[in-house]
Amino acid sequence: MKKMGYIITVSQASSFYADGVSHVEKDDTCSIYDSDTEATAAAEKRGYKFIRGMAGIMDGVYLDTQQNRNLLTKMLRERERKYTSLPRKASIVETDKRIHYFDKNGYELYPDDIIIWDSGKEEKLYLSCEGELGIDATNPAQIECGYALPCEHGLYPLTEYDLSEISKKF
Repeated sequence: MKKMGYIITVSQASSFYADGVSHVEKDDTCSIYDSDTEATAAAEKRGYKFIRGMAGIMDGVYLDTQQNRNLLTKMLRERERKYTSLPRKASIVETDKRIHYFDKNGYELYPDDIIIWDSGKEEKLYLSCEGELGIDATNPAQIECGYALPCEHGLYPLTEYDLSEISKKF
């Protein structure tokens, strides 16, 4: 049987993936892909569909099935109920599973969200390998010219900024 270089799996107690929700990971028994992101892109080219445009969920991570959508919706509702008592405006709160970031209006920030600084500048948020949100450190001119890819030079972590100066764009 030919290996595809990726597997369809479900995580439990992962620091990144939602529990019980199917997704693609690189197959560590072969070295076809260097990352889960590359493996997911390959699976998508082979016809697998991934959830996109679901508020609070990073695009292209989870397989687009009704069961996954139901699980993620339930998870988001539970998270919202659990964290409504947290100090929310312009804060960073660490919990047992991950770090939660809140803008100056109390909205939780997620990877791929666009934030607006008080100056009017807009920037996209990315998730680091360490599970922290950050802003692309790569020079935008290098990206536009094709000399670099987004996040090629790392991220500036949100922990280094005053969150009372940013709002989530809707």
